[in-house]
Amino acid sequence: MLNSMTAYGRAEIKSPLGMITVEVQSLNRKFLDLAVLLPKEFSSFETKVRQRVSSGVKRGKVSVKVSVQYTGETPVSVKPNLPLARQIKDAWELMEKDLHIACEIDLNVLAQMPDIFQFSSEKESEGKWEQLLLETLDKALQDAVNMRKQEGAAIKQDFEGRLSNLGKFLTEVSALAPEVRERNREKLRQTLSEVMEEGDELEERLLREACLFAEKVDIEEEITRLSSHLEQFGSKMNGNGEPVGKTLEFILQEMQREVNTIGSKAQDLRVAALVVEMKTEIERIREQVQNVE
Repeated sequence: MLNSMTAYGRAEIKSPLGMITVEVQSLNRKFLDLAVLLPKEFSSFETKVRQRVSSGVKRGKVSVKVSVQYTGETPVSVKPNLPLARQIKDAWELMEKDLHIACEIDLNVLAQMPDIFQFSSEKESEGKWEQLLLETLDKALQDAVNMRKQEGAAIKQDFEGRLSNLGKFLTEVSALAPEVRERNREKLRQTLSEVMEEGDELEERLLREACLFAEKVDIEEEITRLSSHLEQFGSKMNGNGEPVGKTLEFILQEMQREVNTIGSKAQDLRVAALVVEMKTEIERIREQVQNVE
């Protein structure tokens, strides 16, 4: 089973405490890139949110956004920093006196001062909100996972069609291989015959031509390896649901290598045409596999 890295999930839960909304969005990335956006009063929950997401998602650029509407208890208590407020008031009055400017300080000005409010955790409420947050997060993640599976199923169907095409092209190449080998053998015979007719006794050249022949005419090994790669790709694609994107990318690289070698060795127009078709299918798979987890 394949999972796409592109997905969106959303969930919200209402309770006497209020309502939590969680949105999860993921895009393709080679590795897990996780961003978590929480309300300030939920900052203590970030580590658990990250652990929850990373336990189920292994690849992709994932963003988690949490919004809250309160109707009851909050996970924090807010108290004014009265000593700081008094110091600010005294400093303000000193400026008025020194500069001979009459300007009353008000709460709006004080509220904009850093650290004028002190936040502290409310353990009992914090536990309730944490449970509610994780429950909502799980639902949003499941929503995103369901979309990943749907997208993955479509990608898998596309891969199956392209693997089938690759198999057909490879069968045609395999059928041409004996003829290609015999034609190249005949070319070698002609080359050796010309050398002998010229009375050239350069044994080194004969050996070199023979070695080149052995390398050039036989594409059976590449055909066998490519066939094996196709089987491996299909097996991994139909695996147990574990992330396989990186493995599939590696197998594609090996497939591309074998196809290129077949084209360069065969030196046959019919094989070359089939090689172009195979390269096209591999490239189309490569474009899609980048979005597979």
